[in-house]
Amino acid sequence: MLYSAIDGHVGIGRRTMPFENIFLVLPLILHAPTRAILPKQVGSPFQSWVSTNPTVRVGFADRIRAATPITREALIYMMTRDCIKIEGGAINLGTKRPKMASKKIMSVSDIRGSLQAAAMLGRLLAGAGTSATIYTALGITP
Repeated sequence: MLYSAIDGHVGIGRRTMPFENIFLVLPLILHAPTRAILPKQVGSPFQSWVSTNPTVRVGFADRIRAATPITREALIYMMTRDCIKIEGGAINLGTKRPKMASKKIMSVSDIRGSLQAAAMLGRLLAGAGTSATIYTALGITP
């Protein structure tokens, strides 16, 4: 999911993803109620989506704290396999793509939906402005 978000973010104008924004992905995507209300198109600005869906902020800080160790572990894993690289405080794609363990896993619609939502979130964050703006919209501090 993290790779999908990075890929979606980088795909918009070939921008790297600010390092601090990767920590938003799992708390937003793994929370089913939030994932269900994510915009389906990039045309909807991130800040207006958050303001029209204030429930996104409920318990968000706790979800970030819970997901932070998993996010760090996933980043280390992807860096050691050259799937991503850190450049000047931002994340970019590496030379390899991560492989799913099994085609059977990818046949589960919830997993496919989560990966698609992560890519959409990456694209939304790419057009949402600075990390400070994004974090402020979510009611948290980096």
